[in-house]
Amino acid sequence: MNLTELVKYKNLLEKLDLAESRQLIEILLSQFSNNLNTYNIDFNNLKNNIDNQSKTIIKNLDGMYQDLHQFKLSLTQIISNAEIFALTEGSERIYSEGLGDTSSYKLDRDRFKNLLYDTDTYNLFIHRITEYTSWKYPGLHLGPRLGDITSCIVDLDPLYLVDDNEDMFVEIKQKWTPDYQRRLRYYIAKEQEENPIADLPASQIGFIIAVDYFNFRPLRLIKQYLSGMFSALRPGGTAMFTFNNCDYPIGVDNFNNGYYTYTPGHLVKDACTDLGFKILASFDLDNNVSWLEIQKPGSITSLKGGQNLAAIKYLGENI
Repeated sequence: MNLTELVKYKNLLEKLDLAESRQLIEILLSQFSNNLNTYNIDFNNLKNNIDNQSKTIIKNLDGMYQDLHQFKLSLTQIISNAEIFALTEGSERIYSEGLGDTSSYKLDRDRFKNLLYDTDTYNLFIHRITEYTSWKYPGLHLGPRLGDITSCIVDLDPLYLVDDNEDMFVEIKQKWTPDYQRRLRYYIAKEQEENPIADLPASQIGFIIAVDYFNFRPLRLIKQYLSGMFSALRPGGTAMFTFNNCDYPIGVDNFNNGYYTYTPGHLVKDACTDLGFKILASFDLDNNVSWLEIQKPGSITSLKGGQNLAAIKYLGENI
């Protein structure tokens, strides 16, 4: 079996859960026994035989549960062995090839193949963002690209915009008036360094967002970003980011087709918790959109007492 088939098989087995069935069967057998023993009548010790058979059923179910659990563990180990290449050389190849993509190509990719193309998915994602944004805190957007998601977090003040190349800001620098542009802070991620976003202020950011940014990066680089994000966030600060969840067959297919890197959800989650993040929510939608919402421990605070009344205007609007 290839890796896609193995992951598909694992997903199929995950749906096999005997715990609930065992509980229902145990309740049914208990009720069966109570009804059978309502009256003190027996024939040839049949009641005792029925009771022993009931116990055998539960014992067999427990044995099935243990064997299924061991089977799942063995399958997980097979997948872990099979995905070593995908996590390392395979993903590094996709990432390296992506470094040669021009800024105009990557911007067009967002324009014509937007990850959040589905209206329901987009609306859900934006709704989740509003749970964490506030004008009281600075924000950070990794990979703002065309600025469609950036438009939803303009209340964050100041707003740091980070990408891997200065040319990636060509669209967003034309999006708002000079007055608002002065509230934006542009930075270039240094992905060859241990902390790609080390230039950002430490323990200041209240919210970080990254859409279709980590999808193109190998797990080892995502871990470096996560570590940098942990340093940049203030206590209680939160982050949302999408990634190519290869715990699902469609994610593996994206990798096999050379589009996204190989990043299994369980390993991404482990990376978050290992750094000290709390996972607030996890979404895996049928249209291959997966994201995590994570939080740095602590209670978020701000010294800001009020926000100036103003409206964010796009270039070309009447002011």
